[in-house]
Amino acid sequence: MKKSAFSIIALLFLLWKPALSLEGAKNGLNLWAGVLLPTLLPFMLCSTAVTASGGIPILTAPFRPLLNRFAGLSQEGAYTLLSGLLCGYPMGAKTCGDFRAREMLSDREAKVLLAVSNHPSPMFLLGYVMAGLETVCPAPLFLAAVYLPILPVWWLAGRVYRFPGRRQNRRASGGRFGNAGNGADTGEPVPYSQRGNTGDCLRRGSLGNSLSAFSFDRDFMNCLEAMVRIGGYVMAFSILAAYIRHLSPFPAAANACLLGITEITTGILALKQTLKGPLLAAALAFAASFGGLSGLFQTKSVLTLGDEKKGARPRTPAPERGRVNGHPPLPGARPRKQPYSPARSAPPTGDLSAIENTVSYDTKNAGLSIRHYVLWKLLHASLSFLFLTVLLRLFPAPAEAVLPW
Repeated sequence: MKKSAFSIIALLFLLWKPALSLEGAKNGLNLWAGVLLPTLLPFMLCSTAVTASGGIPILTAPFRPLLNRFAGLSQEGAYTLLSGLLCGYPMGAKTCGDFRAREMLSDREAKVLLAVSNHPSPMFLLGYVMAGLETVCPAPLFLAAVYLPILPVWWLAGRVYRFPGRRQNRRASGGRFGNAGNGADTGEPVPYSQRGNTGDCLRRGSLGNSLSAFSFDRDFMNCLEAMVRIGGYVMAFSILAAYIRHLSPFPAAANACLLGITEITTGILALKQTLKGPLLAAALAFAASFGGLSGLFQTKSVLTLGDEKKGARPRTPAPERGRVNGHPPLPGARPRKQPYSPARSAPPTGDLSAIENTVSYDTKNAGLSIRHYVLWKLLHASLSFLFLTVLLRLFPAPAEAVLPW
């Protein structure tokens, strides 16, 4: 009932002010075609190719002492974190969801990574957000305020999800670091997909980190579908931002904050036109760290995309499962539970294409909760606001030596 009422109200607004809808749709599509598509699509394709070709250990090698040995991340987890930090929304969430759907990440590691690996890229922060703010907030302070909260959020998420971190490598390899397959102590953390004691992951042994070889046509269409979904949400929330900007009864400052929560690019522009001084810098840090409602829906779309693209394990139709003594079940009767069979539970064997068609991905959003993600982003954005406020008090900009508050 609530969804129907919301849809009807949205339709009435579109019919009432079609010019605003057209303006917002144009702005959203221009943003998608001019910025997001040429920026994200090449990164998505390259990331897929790197994963399928086994290049993750090479890319994560320089960061191994910090991310693998100290933080306890697998090679796949380290790559997920780096892609989220460098490529921007929603690349980190997409990588995390894809790796979890392929069971290259453990459930706990994926949940922790989703909380900390989806951020605006440094290029976006320096080129768009910081444009015109050099006299208000130095760029190093702004970057520190956006990225430093990753540390407390990481620590808290690890406690909430009971992620063992560094101890995970020790238990999985039989020593501090080693090869889970033969017990040899190599001094390096073992990738999660190749550990012997994987818990909720498949034991694939020497099959590697990828379930299938890279196919340009197939993976290009998958990435293009993800970009189309992202573009749809950008257009929808750009339309909403246009209605808020022209029809909201609130003061200009409140409208700017509301736009910052709704859509990040439009909101940042509105904040720059309304607020001034250190308060503007802190508000921009909050908006950039949160990503807006549009960013949340984009994240949700790329998390569900991995599940839809993976084949579910073939199941017997419901009437067959519920047959009693060869007869179909009565109407309304619950199907009888199938007895446990080791053959049904055993890990798939054979070639990679057979594995890809038999692995079951029944968990919604690859087991990752979008509600938890929203809470983590709110915490991160609040910490960014607080960090930048404190940093500007300690290190004021030359033009703002005395802060107004």
